[in-house]
Amino acid sequence: EITGENTEWEDILIKKGITTQENVLLSKGINPEEFMKKKEVVIVEEEIITKKDIYENATIDDLDELEDDDPDDIILQEYREKRLQEMQRERALNRFGSVVEISKDDW
Repeated sequence: EITGENTEWEDILIKKGITTQENVLLSKGINPEEFMKKKEVVIVEEEIITKKDIYENATIDDLDELEDDDPDDIILQEYREKRLQEMQRERALNRFGSVVEISKDDW
């Protein structure tokens, strides 16, 4: 079976600049672009599995710590706070409705 794994010799040739990863893949009959796409998919799948394992085997205390450390949650919380501040400012400005100019005849 042909894989994209490099031998120790190929790693040395790449490190010394004698050849490139693309040339090694081509010499094995593998399209470098397709190989890289497949490799990215595998990496993403492994990350998902790893996160899933972490959550399945975690205790309640571990989950609380993980919840606090998630960067996406921090970003969402900052965005939420920013949006709430904007809404409060708008509400304060619109407290009295709109300003309408009146003439002497109107009053």
